[in-house]
Order: sequence, then C-alpha cells, then structure tokens
Amino acid sequence: MNKTPLYEKHIELNAKLVDFADYKMPIQYSGITKEHLAVRESAGIFDVSHMGEIIISGKGAEDFLEFITINDISSLEPWQVQYSAMCFEDGGIVDDLLIYKYPDYFMLVVNCSNTAKDFDWLMAHKPKDVNIIDLSQKIGLIALQGPKSREILNQIIDQGSTWSKQITVYETDGTTIQNLTGYTVASQLRKNYTSTAYTTINATNNSPTSGIIVMSLTATQTAALKSGRYVYDLQITAADGTVTRVIEGVITLRPEVTK
Repeated sequence: MNKTPLYEKHIELNAKLVDFADYKMPIQYSGITKEHLAVRESAGIFDVSHMGEIIISGKGAEDFLEFITINDISSLEPWQVQYSAMCFEDGGIVDDLLIYKYPDYFMLVVNCSNTAKDFDWLMAHKPKDVNIIDLSQKIGLIALQGPKSREILNQIIDQGSTWSKQITVYETDGTTIQNLTGYTVASQLRKNYTSTAYTTINATNNSPTSGIIVMSLTATQTAALKSGRYVYDLQITAADGTVTRVIEGVITLRPEVTK
C-alpha cells in the first residue's frame, strides 16, 4: 500500500485513513460535518498526492498537447491551468485531466487509477521532439478548496495602502527552519510573467537565523500602480550564487474609490 508524503502528518493529526486506489488516504480528522462546513464556508486543504503527474516537454510539447487533448492550449499563460480531456479516435474519453503550463514544460495531473493507461497512451502518440516523464511517485499534491481559497493564496491590496507579508523559510525537510545567514533576498511585482517593467517589493532579512523574511510595499508604491492582477515572487541567493525561489503568487490590487 502506497503512502503520500504527508502520511506521517495525517497520523499526527489523528486522521481516519482508508484504502483508496492503492493509497492510504485521509477522509476526516475531527468530523465530516465540521470539515464539510469549513470547506463550504471558508476553505480546506486536501492531500491529493495519489493523483498522477506527467511532465511534457520539448520543442513540440504545445503542439502535441493541442493534438492529444480537446481544449485550446495556446490560450494558457505560464502558471495557468486548464481543465481538459484526452480522447480515443472514436471520441471516447481516455481520461479527464488538468494541464499546468510552466515556462519550460507542461504538467498533466491525471486520475490516479488511470496514470499508467494515460502514460502509455501519450507515449504511443508522442512525436520525436517531445519528452514525456511520469513523476507521479516523486511529486506530492495539495488542493486548497472553498470560497476563501483565492483570498488565502492571493494577496489582496487596496490602492494607496501599505502591505506586508512575513515568510518563514524552511529546509527541504519542511520542518527545519533555514538559517539565512549570508543570503541576499529579492522580490519583484510584474503585471504578468513576460512584462519587462516591474516594481521592487521591499524584502528584508533582518533575522537570518530565524529564517524570517518580511516583504512589503509602501502606500506610495501601491498608489502608483494601476488596479488589477499582478504576479510576484521571492528569491533568496546563497553566498555561492545559488538562487532559490521561495514563494510565488498573485497580488490583486483593488482600486481606490475615495481619494
């Protein structure tokens, strides 16, 4: 029986586990009714690491996905996701799936029970200029669902107001706080991932041993920006020049009404 990367955390939280698609999966912690209402009214986190993750890369990756799936891949911007499906020649469905577009490749998230079948279907039809890798056993997946999920993931700022966000950086084990002594930090805000113009987000590393970085924008900075959606990230650079992206996301700037 397979276990997700969060299995030990589920045990620690006294989850009720069941066998599902050859995985030990949690179905509740404190009670189904309480958790159901939490997701309906606020948000909830789901471990969906049993799902399959298949990487599609290479010069012909986008054209291949246009051929093998039924939606319009060309409409996707980097870091966007699209719901789609793969079909047999007669129109029957191989599987429904999610397509994530990254700057250099695509990731398909497929149903766990169909991962092997989907991979074989893709391999049987791939052209020479496409690379396909099944990373299902190496990738964990968490879903955040509910009416407040966007608010939790995205930062919402009012024009003309100050904004700050505190980030704690952890080692790859997810539990040990990273010592940031000797690191430099940098953060930028752009209208989209291809924009050349950007606003520098103030990022400070004043307590390196605590692993804490504080990101902020002044009221003057937010007042100078047009309302709308922006993307941002935070990077740390080690003394040897190694760059690590710590966090990325979306900031929505709400227009100022009373000025």
